[in-house]
Amino acid sequence: MPPKRKAPTTKAAAGKSVDKKPRVDNVPKSQAQPKPTNASNVQNTPNPDATGPLYEALPSSLTSDPAIPTNIPPLDRSTTFTKPFVMNSLLHHQPSNIAANNYDHKVKNRVLLVDNPPAPDALQHTRREQRAQQSRKRKSKTMSAKERKQSGAWDVLKKECKFQQFVPLHALWKGYISELFADCGSMPPQMVLPRMLKADYHGAQLSVAKAKCPTFVGLSGIVVKETENMFIIVTPKDAVKTIPKKSTVFTFVANNKIFTLYGNQFCFRAGERAARKFKDKPTVDL
Repeated sequence: MPPKRKAPTTKAAAGKSVDKKPRVDNVPKSQAQPKPTNASNVQNTPNPDATGPLYEALPSSLTSDPAIPTNIPPLDRSTTFTKPFVMNSLLHHQPSNIAANNYDHKVKNRVLLVDNPPAPDALQHTRREQRAQQSRKRKSKTMSAKERKQSGAWDVLKKECKFQQFVPLHALWKGYISELFADCGSMPPQMVLPRMLKADYHGAQLSVAKAKCPTFVGLSGIVVKETENMFIIVTPKDAVKTIPKKSTVFTFVANNKIFTLYGNQFCFRAGERAARKFKDKPTVDL
């Protein structure tokens, strides 16, 4: 039985015409073109893939330089390289005993990780979760004034506010205001007024001397909250009163002296008053 023939794989065998170069016979050897002798000739190289400028011969300018050694001896694999190299590097900066100790404890019998393998999937997932959690922490911000107001964080519960609960706060405020106005007796009024404007009145016992609404006149109590336009006080009868600053005159006692506050000059938040620069303006009491 005759052997089976392989299927034709060339284009000509598939029925397509292929243009062939004309064959030139009987050409003298003197007229034949010589083959290139450089390293790009694949047939002369042991490795067919070793082609390109990397495998070409060195230029003559380098090979003819006497400063460049050409007969480099091969590496003797029977001798160790690491210890002489490390010791030679350490001896420039350390004594011999310290260098030998560092080599024995840090280099000897240690595995050098040349390739950094990828971490397992579980470890990569844990790292991604940690980075995401840190990113969420950085993006977190404090509540805005609108959010605090909606949450009721600064609301005063009128049914739970008792006058006796704020008496210790008033005692602390008296010590604070006594230190603030300790030397006011020898100071001109122009130096006292800025201190009054920037002082904190949470815990002060204010009394209403004048007001546009006559029902507020005579009220007295401890300030539990100050807003931009209101003073919220607790009276000795445990009643919570909200008194507007505008068109109202308040008085308080500090260091056996009576001070007067004109509410029209206090229409600011407590934090804003502490950092605000006020101009000297006359107060008109209507």
